[in-house]
Order: sequence, then structure tokens, then C-alpha cells
Amino acid sequence: MESLLLFLALEIPKLPHTIGSIVGNSAYIFNATAFMVKDILYLRIFAVFASTMNITYRTFGLEQTVWLDIGWQATFLLINLTRIGLIVKDMMGIKFTKEEKLAFDEIFSNFKPVDFNKFIHAAEFKTLKRGKTITEQGKPVEKLTLIFKGGADVRKDYKKLAHLQEYAFVGEMAFTTKKPAYATVVMTEDTKVFQWDFEALKKLLRHNTTMRISFQGSVGADMAQKLGIPAPETKI
Repeated sequence: MESLLLFLALEIPKLPHTIGSIVGNSAYIFNATAFMVKDILYLRIFAVFASTMNITYRTFGLEQTVWLDIGWQATFLLINLTRIGLIVKDMMGIKFTKEEKLAFDEIFSNFKPVDFNKFIHAAEFKTLKRGKTITEQGKPVEKLTLIFKGGADVRKDYKKLAHLQEYAFVGEMAFTTKKPAYATVVMTEDTKVFQWDFEALKKLLRHNTTMRISFQGSVGADMAQKLGIPAPETKI
């Protein structure tokens, strides 16, 4: 009994310092985790925990309160909470048409719904008539096209190379390489398509890393399918 009382007498005074160390180290652990995750929502959630732990530690864990650090941590906390609220608001407001939902399920499932919502609404959904040429061999391409329902022939030097059907991209090589069209693509029937203007799409992808990675994955999977090879998974 005397040994227990002696142990408590020695250790209890150290308890605030121990708890302070745990809280302080937790702040850095949450910060490190935030830098490791790819999802921007989770990144901001971990950043909120990190700022909260930092504020707690600098308020109660130090002999002298560091108000400058607390002020900046509170600012970061407010910014991240605001961004989390906006992300959640965007997620709750997502509504896809039947065509958009089918495209998401079939070829864009590696996109996050929020990113896909922005991506698909940058496209024009239209019907191209039979005989319409959407790329011409050796000429610049201005639009990326995704065949939604219908088909098209790929021709080079007036010879048919392939027939494209639903969920095939047209113009993806020109978009990626910035070179003229390798072949001519002509609609073989009235075809529903999604079309993105190259310049607008480049601007959209330039400012969204996760969307750009997802887009590259979808295009890569389409190219692999055209070449008859397995495509790697690109979910993030």
C-alpha cells in the first residue's frame, strides 16, 4: 500500500506533462496523415483534427500560452471547416440525368461523384447525324467525343480500320499528344455523344488534380480496350 501511494505521489505530478505530450504529438500525427491521403475531404478532416490538437496543446500543454500559433491554427481550422462544408454541400446537391448516370457506371466509375458532376456538365450532349465527320485525318481536332449510343467507322487513307461503339472516345489521342487526327471518324448512324471542347477541358483538368488522374484512367482504359490489352485500375 505504501509503495502504491509513493508511486502515485511521484507520477501524478507528471500526468499533465504526459497528456500534453500525447496531445502535441497527436497534432503532428494528424498533420502527417493529412499529407498522405489522396481524398481532399479526408485531407481537410485530418487537418481539422491537427489544428484542434495544436490549439489544445498550445493552450494547456505549455507553461506559456503561444497566442500567435493559436491564432493561426484557429484560422486554418476555420478555413478547413468551411471547405468541408462546401464539399459536403456539393455532394448533397449532385443529380445526374439517366444518360450521365449510365456514362458514370460504364466508363467513369473511377471518378469521385463531385468531380464527375463538374466534368460531365462541361460536356455538350447532342445527336450527330449519320455521315457526320468528327475527325479528319491530318487535320486539327477541337473536341473530345464520347460515343454514348450509336457507332462510327475509323478510316485511314480511305480504308476502314475499325468500328467504334458505345462508350468509345474519339479524339483522345489528339487531346493527349496535341497532334492532328491520326484517322477520319465518320458516324455510321444517328449517334448520341458527349463532347468536350479541348481548351475548356484542359482548363478544367489543370485546376483539379484528382479529376485529371481519373480522366487519364478512363482514357487509358479505353485505349487499352481498343488495343486489346488489360487496363490497370486507377481508382483513387
